[in-house]
Formats: sequence, C-alpha cells, structure tokens
Amino acid sequence: LAAIGIISMLGGYRFIKVKSYEGDVELERVTEEKKIFKGMMLKDNDKVTTGDDGLIELLVDKDKHILAQENTCFKIVSKGSKNKGKLQIKLRYGTALIEIENKLPEGLDVEVETSNAMLSVRGTIFETTYVEEENKTIVKVMEGVVKVTSETDSQKVEEGYMAIVEDDVIVIMELQEEEED
Repeated sequence: LAAIGIISMLGGYRFIKVKSYEGDVELERVTEEKKIFKGMMLKDNDKVTTGDDGLIELLVDKDKHILAQENTCFKIVSKGSKNKGKLQIKLRYGTALIEIENKLPEGLDVEVETSNAMLSVRGTIFETTYVEEENKTIVKVMEGVVKVTSETDSQKVEEGYMAIVEDDVIVIMELQEEEED
C-alpha cells in the first residue's frame, strides 16, 4: 500500500529506488533526515548526500541508473510519469555517473542541473562532476550525446568527448584514456 502511495505521488508509474549503497549516505526529505535502506523508494525533492566513503546507486523507471560517488550532494525532482514528464538531478557538488539504457520517448526529459550548466540527455552514459568551489561543471560522455547548456552557450557533446563549463563558456575536448600510476 505504501508503494502505491509513493508511485501516485510521483505522478504515474515513475519510481526511484535505492538499488544499493555503502558507507556514509544521508537522505533528507523536506526538513527531516530519513534512514536510508536498500529497496527504499525516494520521493520528489529528496536530497541525497554521500560522505567520504559513501556511494549510492539509484534505479529510476527500471532503465535509468544514477551512481553518486563519495562527497556528492544532489536533489531529485520528478514531474510526470516514466513516459511523459521530467526527471531532474540537481547536482550541488560531487560526481554522478548516469546511464539511460533506452532512448527516451518524446515528451520525457532527463536533465542534470548544476549551478552553471544544464545537461539534457535522450539515451546515453555520462559522468558529471560539479566542483562547487570553482563553479565548474565537467561532463564526460561515454556513450550517446549530451546537450550542455550554460547561461550564454549550448553545445552537443558526443561519445568520446568531454565538456568543461566555466564562466558560462563551454570547452569541448577529446576524452583521454586515464593513465595508471
């Protein structure tokens, strides 16, 4: 019965579920903190914060994955259903890896918002980092295309490329293979 209430509160059939977590992970719902657990259903406007050793994976609508790494804070905003509406991840700081398994239907938007950029996706795998102290957004696209929009610019970033947004300027460069020490 509780699950039905959450589903209807999110509008339609959308669900946001804690798939797994480890370490220090906090959930703030409106003004109270909630104890997080595997299988927990999240609600619109829930704020998730991971600590130094924290990691959380969320499953959205059975085909969208959000993996927030350590020292990350974001809020989930969900409007509409899994077929029509908007899912927005408001990344306050830290790094999130996002995988959209299936191309999104027309009328459904998935966005990641930082204080200096908006990222729009259709079906892709990408990593977003927001460095609060520098007001810098870094987007690495592993698969698909991400539309990156700043206050003054908008560009598409394709697979194998990354974008850095600073001072409303979007710089796109090729992803480099990370070297091992």
